Amino acid sequence: AGLLGDLTDHSGRYAFRVPSRNRSTGLEHCSLLPGNDLWVFDNDLVRFHQFSGIGAWIGPEMRQEPALVQQTLTAFEQLWERATDHGDYQLI
Repeated sequence: AGLLGDLTDHSGRYAFRVPSRNRSTGLEHCSLLPGNDLWVFDNDLVRFHQFSGIGAWIGPEMRQEPALVQQTLTAFEQLWERATDHGDYQLI
Protein backbone atom coordinates (compact mmCIF):
# COMPACT_ATOMS: atom_id res chain seq x y z
CA ALA A 1 0.00 0.00 0.00
CA GLY A 2 2.95 2.36 0.31
CA LEU A 3 3.70 5.32 2.52
CA LEU A 4 0.30 6.95 2.21
CA GLY A 5 -1.72 3.79 1.68
CA ASP A 6 -3.83 2.98 -1.34
CA LEU A 7 -4.52 6.33 -2.99
CA THR A 8 -6.85 4.97 -5.65
CA ASP A 9 -10.47 5.22 -4.65
CA HIS A 10 -13.39 3.24 -6.00
CA SER A 11 -14.52 6.05 -8.31
CA GLY A 12 -11.37 5.66 -10.42
CA ARG A 13 -9.51 8.72 -9.20
CA TYR A 14 -5.78 8.27 -8.82
CA ALA A 15 -3.08 10.03 -6.85
CA PHE A 16 0.03 11.16 -8.69
CA ARG A 17 3.25 12.79 -7.56
CA VAL A 18 5.42 15.21 -9.47
CA PRO A 19 9.05 14.77 -8.37
CA SER A 20 10.84 18.07 -7.80
CA ARG A 21 13.31 17.26 -10.59
CA ASN A 22 10.35 17.24 -13.01
CA ARG A 23 9.01 20.62 -11.88
CA SER A 24 11.90 22.87 -12.92
CA THR A 25 11.61 23.15 -16.70
CA GLY A 26 8.96 23.04 -19.38
CA LEU A 27 6.13 24.09 -17.11
CA GLU A 28 5.31 27.47 -18.58
CA HIS A 29 1.61 27.12 -17.88
CA CYS A 30 2.01 25.76 -14.35
CA SER A 31 2.43 29.27 -13.04
CA LEU A 32 -1.25 29.50 -13.93
CA LEU A 33 -2.21 26.75 -11.47
CA PRO A 34 -4.76 28.02 -8.98
CA GLY A 35 -3.76 28.17 -5.35
CA ASN A 36 -7.01 26.53 -4.29
CA ASP A 37 -7.95 22.88 -4.29
CA LEU A 38 -10.29 22.20 -7.16
CA TRP A 39 -12.12 19.68 -9.29
CA VAL A 40 -12.77 19.97 -13.02
CA PHE A 41 -15.98 18.42 -14.33
CA ASP A 42 -16.57 17.47 -17.97
CA ASN A 43 -13.90 19.93 -19.13
CA ASP A 44 -16.30 22.84 -18.70
CA LEU A 45 -16.79 23.46 -14.98
CA VAL A 46 -14.21 24.18 -12.27
CA ARG A 47 -15.26 23.82 -8.65
CA PHE A 48 -12.83 25.65 -6.38
CA HIS A 49 -12.79 24.67 -2.71
CA GLN A 50 -12.61 27.76 -0.54
CA PHE A 51 -11.08 27.65 2.95
CA SER A 52 -10.50 30.36 5.54
CA GLY A 53 -7.05 31.44 6.69
CA ILE A 54 -7.28 28.92 9.54
CA GLY A 55 -8.39 26.07 7.28
CA ALA A 56 -12.12 26.11 7.95
CA TRP A 57 -14.32 25.18 4.99
CA ILE A 58 -16.03 28.24 3.53
CA GLY A 59 -17.71 26.65 0.55
CA PRO A 60 -17.43 25.93 -3.15
CA GLU A 61 -17.01 28.40 -5.98
CA MET A 62 -18.28 27.17 -9.33
CA ARG A 63 -16.75 28.75 -12.46
CA GLN A 64 -17.54 28.06 -16.11
CA GLU A 65 -15.74 30.81 -18.02
CA PRO A 66 -14.20 29.00 -21.01
CA ALA A 67 -10.85 30.83 -20.72
CA LEU A 68 -10.49 29.99 -17.02
CA VAL A 69 -11.45 26.35 -17.56
CA GLN A 70 -9.00 26.02 -20.47
CA GLN A 71 -6.20 27.72 -18.53
CA THR A 72 -6.72 25.29 -15.64
CA LEU A 73 -6.82 22.25 -17.94
CA THR A 74 -3.69 23.34 -19.82
CA ALA A 75 -1.72 23.88 -16.62
CA PHE A 76 -2.70 20.51 -15.19
CA GLU A 77 -2.06 18.67 -18.45
CA GLN A 78 1.50 20.01 -18.45
CA LEU A 79 1.95 18.95 -14.85
CA TRP A 80 0.43 15.49 -15.34
CA GLU A 81 2.83 14.80 -18.24
CA ARG A 82 5.61 14.88 -15.63
CA ALA A 83 3.73 13.01 -12.91
CA THR A 84 4.34 9.50 -11.61
CA ASP A 85 1.58 7.23 -10.37
CA HIS A 86 1.76 7.09 -6.60
CA GLY A 87 2.19 3.30 -6.67
CA ASP A 88 5.24 3.65 -8.92
CA TYR A 89 6.80 6.59 -7.10
CA GLN A 90 10.19 5.91 -5.52
CA LEU A 91 11.51 8.09 -2.73
CA ILE A 92 15.09 9.08 -3.47
